[in-house]
Amino acid sequence: MYAEAKKELIKHDIKILPHTAKQITYKDYMEADYLVGMDNYTLLLVKRAIYLKGNEKLFRLLDFTDRQGDIKDPYGTLNFDKAYQDIYYGCQGFLKYLIKKQEEETNTVNN
Repeated sequence: MYAEAKKELIKHDIKILPHTAKQITYKDYMEADYLVGMDNYTLLLVKRAIYLKGNEKLFRLLDFTDRQGDIKDPYGTLNFDKAYQDIYYGCQGFLKYLIKKQEEETNTVNN
């Protein structure tokens, strides 16, 4: 893990777990409800990797907030604090979106 990214996680008391990156597959796409990236370029790479034509499951994280747009890559900007804040904000928005969607689906079934 990049040292500056690790420092930012430690600063926010986020547990650092071992992880391994892997290339996304079409199977991953088919099994997922959402594929969430930080920016349009990443989503374009996902589309190319799995030969995807549509966008129905692809979202930028900030699309679930009132500040839609790309999250700047902290490796390019060296602003890990800003990236963390944007990611945190995006995750809050995504969670609110999922809760609202679940409530709507529950209301539809109960009515």
